Amino acid sequence: MRSLVIMAAVARFQSLQTPTNGLVVCLAVVDFLVGKLMMPLSLVRSIDSGHFGCCFCRANFLLMSPSSAPFFNLSLMVLDRYIAVCNPLHYPARMSARCVAYCCCSAGSCLWSSPPFASTST
Repeated sequence: MRSLVIMAAVARFQSLQTPTNGLVVCLAVVDFLVGKLMMPLSLVRSIDSGHFGCCFCRANFLLMSPSSAPFFNLSLMVLDRYIAVCNPLHYPARMSARCVAYCCCSAGSCLWSSPPFASTST
């Protein structure tokens, strides 16, 4: 619920639409998706792991692979604050809205297209 409030507030108010808040919205989206997609499957897996079979294991892996997205997003936020503090005059040129959008999109595409770490053969 908090993630939706953050997304709505940034979308509604023009003064909140900054590159830093773009990273916060990206983190809110990832948090929302983790809560809605990954947590229910993780709960089902912890309750009854052997009942669903191989197809459930494959689907579970595909949904669990982007679990490092919040950490990557927080790293981007640290980089953003580092540039803002150490190079405040160059900040608008280095961290533009286009740059933030590119970072968020590339992070998402890299995480969703990660290769499986375990073999799917039985």
